[in-house]
Amino acid sequence: MLSFDPGYGPLIETRVRIASWNLWGRNGPWEQRLPAILATLRKLDADILALQEVWEDDERSQTHEIARVLGYRSAMFVANLERDGARSGNAILARWPIAQNEFRLLPRTAGDARDDENEERLVLFAEVDGPRGPIQMFCAHLSWRDDHSAVRQAQVAEICALVRSKRPRWFPAV
Repeated sequence: MLSFDPGYGPLIETRVRIASWNLWGRNGPWEQRLPAILATLRKLDADILALQEVWEDDERSQTHEIARVLGYRSAMFVANLERDGARSGNAILARWPIAQNEFRLLPRTAGDARDDENEERLVLFAEVDGPRGPIQMFCAHLSWRDDHSAVRQAQVAEICALVRSKRPRWFPAV
């Protein structure tokens, strides 16, 4: 029997499942949505989660509740917005240790454009110490307004700069 060698060595028989989800903060009926969020994430069975619009206040942390209930070993959360006593931001949760992490604020303007959205945006970076080696995760939440195309382009350029700065690596970034 002939075998084909694609040139990159033997295939790895394990998998890494990664998911990203905007949880919509504390908008709408957030208390009723938490069980549905947990059920969906349990069904996805992701090894690494990148979450946007995750919230915490002085008593509760959605990031840590999800991590505890679903058995994630590591979690990082950085807030970029505060409303009605709750902070909202991005989070990365992982089944394995987070070896290093960082965040960067994203541009709120593009050139001379003025930002009246009044919402800071950021990108998280976590290098997860996976069972087959490091996995670099980036989690961002871009400006949402229809007329912010130029702002989003500037934000993506900043994200690309952060991804480039995390080289050298022999594996793809997520």
